[in-house]
Amino acid sequence: MKVISASVIVLLFCNFGAFVHKIVNKRVLVECEKNKKFLSVFKKKRMLENFVMNAAEPDKRKKKDLGERYKHFFHVNAYEPGEFSRYISREDLKKKILDGKKSGKYKDVGDVDGYIKRHGDLPWVIIDKIVLLKSLMADRGVVESDIDRDDIDNKILSECINLAHYITDFCTPLHLNENYDGCDDYKYGSQTGIHKMWEDVIPRLFFKKYKIAPVKLVIDDLNDYIFSKMVEIYKKSEDILKKDLDIFDIYKSSNKTIYYDLRFKDKKYVKLSAKYYNAYIKKQINLAISLISYIFNKHIFV
Repeated sequence: MKVISASVIVLLFCNFGAFVHKIVNKRVLVECEKNKKFLSVFKKKRMLENFVMNAAEPDKRKKKDLGERYKHFFHVNAYEPGEFSRYISREDLKKKILDGKKSGKYKDVGDVDGYIKRHGDLPWVIIDKIVLLKSLMADRGVVESDIDRDDIDNKILSECINLAHYITDFCTPLHLNENYDGCDDYKYGSQTGIHKMWEDVIPRLFFKKYKIAPVKLVIDDLNDYIFSKMVEIYKKSEDILKKDLDIFDIYKSSNKTIYYDLRFKDKKYVKLSAKYYNAYIKKQINLAISLISYIFNKHIFV
């Protein structure tokens, strides 16, 4: 299979959030190019191109579908992180919160269903999409009509785009923190703007320096892995927010007139931040590629 080439120049002019998603999907095609089942579906150049160029399509849906936005995040720190050492269903989490309200652990939680919904669906959406794609592949194996098969292939393509997008969001630490854009007051005030800088501005400027090298994953139970990994990634988000305060102190020592709330608009500040964040960002991009490829090759196109 000849994987399509997408010009970095073109990618640099994508909408906010699209850059990394397209980079990830493009590399996933490379990781799946020896998978015959995958190639049987992604057999047309049009489908390969769509998988890359529409990588950010789920973000566009958020503007029209209010329910879509909850699929892109999960606030680990809205709960006791210990709840997620392994897979837990929505219903079992609800029971834990109800029990916690009685014991005082979740005393400030009002409507439990609303609370769970408000704090995101991301890990469950990933698992649900995997189940759906497995079902679509099973249906594809029994249809006899080429027209019906093409219809299923289009659905598979669409859901693969969705799944890849959600997994990339999952691997992005600030998507797992209720304080996702530094909205809380810290040492100096609001850290608003760190989300875009970390996920979009720095990768665009420094991507050529990243070594894209997906790792080989060995996962015993995928559902358990998703939830335990989620806590690990969440902890990185706290490190990111704390590190920004240190970076500001370093920067201010030689730039006395810089205003804290305007720092993300300063190219020198972004460049200094990249020095500390690039290794983080590169690792998470590689994790996203690795996890999507693993799920495609080991769970869906098998």
